[in-house]
Amino acid sequence: MIDVRLKNAYIELINRVTCESRRLYNAQIPILIHGYAHPIPDGQGVRVLGDVISGPWLEPAFKKKGYNDLAYNTMIMRTVIDRFNDMLSELAEDFEDIPVKHVDVRRCLNNSLWDNELHPTSEGFEKIAAEFDAQIKQLPNPRVR
Repeated sequence: MIDVRLKNAYIELINRVTCESRRLYNAQIPILIHGYAHPIPDGQGVRVLGDVISGPWLEPAFKKKGYNDLAYNTMIMRTVIDRFNDMLSELAEDFEDIPVKHVDVRRCLNNSLWDNELHPTSEGFEKIAAEFDAQIKQLPNPRVR
């Protein structure tokens, strides 16, 4: 699924954005794509004032399939996220005439920077934003005519 369906969807999206930027602005804009960091499928949902208002997302899917070992499930998520990021990195390199950059946020978050199964803490989001900022500063400025 990652190497075919998701990759093809990203290719289509990148090509459409490129066509529209050329058509509307007569410019080639750089495109940033990103995957995710390594989540912990521990059943933590979004909490507001102590109440879960959304989620959990990952742990219930694992339990439904009979996977109840957090360490094993975390390893599975690490493998999936690494493969997804690897695909995005390879995809970015495949575009020769379009400036596509993969922003790898895996190194931004450690286990303490997750607020729940899918969302970083405020500090985690700040680290991700800083990584995007660093990557954006390396991009060429598009010329709009």
